[in-house]
Amino acid sequence: MPGTGQDARPGKPKEPVKGPRATAAAVTLIVAVLLMPSAHFLLGMVDSTSGLNKGKNGASSTNGKNVQTGPFDFRASGNMSLRFYNSTSPANGKLFGLQKGAVLVDGPNETIGEGAGFGAPVLNWSGRTYFSKTARTETIAGGISKTFVLDSIEVGQTYNTSFVPVEPAGEVEVRFRVNGPVLSIEANISRIPRNATLLMLNEQAGSIYYRYTDHESSVMVVDFSWKNLTGGYNSIFDSRGFGFGVDYTPGLYHGTTLYLGRETAPEGFDWAGLDYSLDLSEFNGSMFAYDVYLVGG
Repeated sequence: MPGTGQDARPGKPKEPVKGPRATAAAVTLIVAVLLMPSAHFLLGMVDSTSGLNKGKNGASSTNGKNVQTGPFDFRASGNMSLRFYNSTSPANGKLFGLQKGAVLVDGPNETIGEGAGFGAPVLNWSGRTYFSKTARTETIAGGISKTFVLDSIEVGQTYNTSFVPVEPAGEVEVRFRVNGPVLSIEANISRIPRNATLLMLNEQAGSIYYRYTDHESSVMVVDFSWKNLTGGYNSIFDSRGFGFGVDYTPGLYHGTTLYLGRETAPEGFDWAGLDYSLDLSEFNGSMFAYDVYLVGG
């Protein structure tokens, strides 16, 4: 929470200043002329099946399903690709022991930093915030299905915190499909409590991706707490204009809000994200879907 130095991904989505993934830091927005929001439409499309590159361990078959046992890379656009693990890799910073969503790879380098990746679920329920230490990963047509078991909570004070196993609060199956520079994410939320708040984190390294633009202006992002975004296309990118964005339509899913955040600190924080918050008591349906656009490359 702000002022404690504790990882504040849990947060309180209805109170942006105390929102997820924010510790004590001030908001500083410096107007700059950067990347146009529509730039992702300029990228060439690449067939995601032909762009699939198996990791060292490949995949095995169990009961007719392709169970992921090693990292898979999907070519996206230019030198950019997306990587999926069936482990807690990459083991960076505060989140070293937790499962990750899609990892953005720029050339040979993973650029996730201490971020949670694209499409990583976190659940606020019954006074606790649940993260995933355990997951099941399968290959599907055009992508990956990863089921995150919400079986861990954060304990401790200030920067001396850890994630400890607990009785699972449920699980979220997330289906990732790669179509060139577009990553489509579909989360099955039918196996978690409805009197809860679900966060869908979309994060990479804050030390790399530190600039932000929306549909109205371009600004530079400095560490700050949580900013509630209005509708339209929002993106975070590096000094070259490479990065990622989300096209947010308020009201498309009842009970959803999009937040912008970024934090870097020597204590192990290094993330920048466009994270969704879903009030499940107001959310209708069992599926939540959205796209992440890769920019540049």
